[in-house]
Amino acid sequence: MQRIKSGITDHVDAFCGDRARILVVMAESEDKAAVYREAYETWQRHLAPLHEFFLEKKRIDPLRLKGVLNREARSKRKYDQARLRLLGIEDDTPLFDDGDAEEDE
Repeated sequence: MQRIKSGITDHVDAFCGDRARILVVMAESEDKAAVYREAYETWQRHLAPLHEFFLEKKRIDPLRLKGVLNREARSKRKYDQARLRLLGIEDDTPLFDDGDAEEDE
């Protein structure tokens, strides 16, 4: 009888372990979705001034334009990385090389 009880307990423990893993995966998935939404909203917020400049011909000081371009580029990279993580395509390599590597001509 003890052996049967032990076997049932093992199954229950295994089930609880799987259930716990499922809950962790669900929490990670929700975190990925939240990070994606935040990255998307930030990118859209940084993209709006560029649209005003390029599409609506709004004048922007050249120094401010440089800042607007840099913010949009960084937020787009973060959005792209969050999108890939959400899709399950996690890659540790950066999407763009910001290093001092020479470009191909």
